[in-house]
Amino acid sequence: MDDSLAMATLTATAPVETEKTTYLHDRSIRPSAPAKSLKDAATDLAPLLSLALLAASAQALSFTTRAAWAGHRDWVVPMTTPLWVIGAVALGAMLWRQKWQIAAPSLAFLCVGLALTVLNVIRGQDVDGSDHLRDFYAIASAVMYGCATVAAVAGWAMMEIRQPIAAPPPEL
Repeated sequence: MDDSLAMATLTATAPVETEKTTYLHDRSIRPSAPAKSLKDAATDLAPLLSLALLAASAQALSFTTRAAWAGHRDWVVPMTTPLWVIGAVALGAMLWRQKWQIAAPSLAFLCVGLALTVLNVIRGQDVDGSDHLRDFYAIASAVMYGCATVAAVAGWAMMEIRQPIAAPPPEL
């Protein structure tokens, strides 16, 4: 028997390997990783980057909505950030898997919220100071974004329960 492939002694009360083999830990015998092209790296990172972009967009909408109220609510952005990010990632996961029907309610709420935000910005160009219509737009858009977040998380959960992500078949 070759000494470099010595087995551990299992007759002791605790398994003991008196001689460590260097074969398993020798990095020089391992094959090097295959070279990855820039296109392959971009394909691998595309889901992460698109979800990060959606989360950053949701954060920007949070700041926009907060800034629209006459009396700034400084607690709104820090308190809603985790929820916005979770909702954006859930929506991005549905879109990435092309589950349009499940993502449709969240997208509808998001579109209404975006329309209200645009109306709020347009109204802000005409009015200085406090304005009830701007307050309405800001509150209604915040509610729409909240509904979009809840719909995205619920849709993602429903998608994962009905059609969970499965590992690809093994390559033989």
